[in-house]
Amino acid sequence: PYDPNGVGQGQAVWNMGDYYSGGGSGHVAMGHVITPLQAITLRATYAGIEVVSSTTNTTIGATLAATGSDLILVVGGCFGKEMEDRPNLHLEDNVDDIILA
Repeated sequence: PYDPNGVGQGQAVWNMGDYYSGGGSGHVAMGHVITPLQAITLRATYAGIEVVSSTTNTTIGATLAATGSDLILVVGGCFGKEMEDRPNLHLEDNVDDIILA
């Protein structure tokens, strides 16, 4: 989650970013952050669409939320640092398994 006082965000560590605005020379400190779920829910409500969500990182929670849905959207991410290669291309917090479920 976004932490304006966290390492790489509020402590001037230029190569450490976050999921919302990246890192390195292109990093932009955010004054207000809205999560993907908040944005999707807000827009869907405006359009009269019901959003069913699971904010857990379990395949069971995701599967239950997806049951009977017309559309499934999985939002995930991974963290990296400038000048340092990631060890793999997997997403964090069990997102790969949630997508496969």
